[in-house]
Amino acid sequence: MSDKRYLTVAEALRRQVARLEPGSRLPSERHLQRRFRVSRATVRRALAMLEQSGLVNRQRRPGTTVSPPKIVRALSPLYPFEEDLKRQGLKLQTRLLGYQRAVVPPKFVQRGLRLPAGSKVGLLRLLRLVDDQVIGYDRRYFPPSIARRFDPAFVTDRPITELVSEIAGSSPRQSEVEVEIHTAMGEVAARLGITPGMLTVSVAATHYLADGTAVQTIVNSYRIDRVRFKSTARATDLN
Repeated sequence: MSDKRYLTVAEALRRQVARLEPGSRLPSERHLQRRFRVSRATVRRALAMLEQSGLVNRQRRPGTTVSPPKIVRALSPLYPFEEDLKRQGLKLQTRLLGYQRAVVPPKFVQRGLRLPAGSKVGLLRLLRLVDDQVIGYDRRYFPPSIARRFDPAFVTDRPITELVSEIAGSSPRQSEVEVEIHTAMGEVAARLGITPGMLTVSVAATHYLADGTAVQTIVNSYRIDRVRFKSTARATDLN
């Protein structure tokens, strides 16, 4: 029978974390090993569970600390990220990582933008921060008609969807959205500043004008320890 003691340790630590202030340090792995009379591997597995749940941050220094309160992101794909957080009294910081006007997109982006095989698109890469803490890694894919006119110089000052709408001559009226839980690896883990293998929430949305023209596909990878989501529905949406 497999050793399940890490579950007992994880639950005990979960209760402890609930009583602590954000940023508080948990005892060292060696201390926890003695406290629970388990192996170091068992302690690390328990801490990994808490990290995957977004309850703690694990780093070599300062060690394992209690995560700060999560910000709330409305699960409304046509509602700009900037305006969402502004309404909550939070200032979203945007850091431009780069813009390429002609790259080969992933297959799902090609399909969402309704482009023929072999088409190239614009790719905008951004980091999103609140209080100087990274909360998300944002990639925006634009069809050629938008990409060649898009100026990344304005992305730190204005909502990207607003800039795209000006180029398109109209605001998006429809979107298709997919939400998935992913294991962060490679570039995503590095950009978010998290341990490879930690879970992230990925929200992919393609915006369309009233006539069905696709104007952008957005792929946001969020730190699960810093962001939670909400959605509001009217009675008519439930029929």
